[in-house]
Amino acid sequence: MHFEVLVEDRSGSIVVDNVLRAVLGGNGDNHSWRTHSYRGLGRLPRGLHGQSDPSSRILLQQLPRIMRGYGNSLSRDSSAVVVVVDLDDRDCMAFKRDLVGVLREYVQDSVCGTWELLANAVHAGGSAEVKRAGWPAAGQAKCQWAEKIGPLMKPERNRSPSFKAFQDGVRRLADGGPGSGGDPDARRRTGPA
Repeated sequence: MHFEVLVEDRSGSIVVDNVLRAVLGGNGDNHSWRTHSYRGLGRLPRGLHGQSDPSSRILLQQLPRIMRGYGNSLSRDSSAVVVVVDLDDRDCMAFKRDLVGVLREYVQDSVCGTWELLANAVHAGGSAEVKRAGWPAAGQAKCQWAEKIGPLMKPERNRSPSFKAFQDGVRRLADGGPGSGGDPDARRRTGPA
């Protein structure tokens, strides 16, 4: 199976690459993936048929356009699109319904401030210092943490419900489970992993 993975920022894509390697093996062994990082999450646009600026690198603003493109180009029985985001203070189930709505339109536990907690643990001055430094220093710091931490992650030991949902969804797709192909309507019924 091939996975196209959309991630809201560069540091997230670094971690996702490491997690996929741990969950699926080497890229290209039995499965392949390509991660695409964006410059933030943003919001789903109103009127999902509207045009978006292709030069904008905000994930949710681009998602309807991206999904139209994938719908035209990906093999339905051997490919999947996975959207990985930090929900911050969003309701996970409501957000998933919105994403499934985008999918249908084209026939977490992260409320604790995850990156801020990590910054407080590993960065001199903590999250307050990272926020004070602003962009791009904050993004660079997150990428450095991801490069150091990602290879050390042990997916089987992670207790985060949202991480488990991501891991289980990727494994289910890789094993040919619901949403992995065969039944063209299964992906619409299942929704994002």
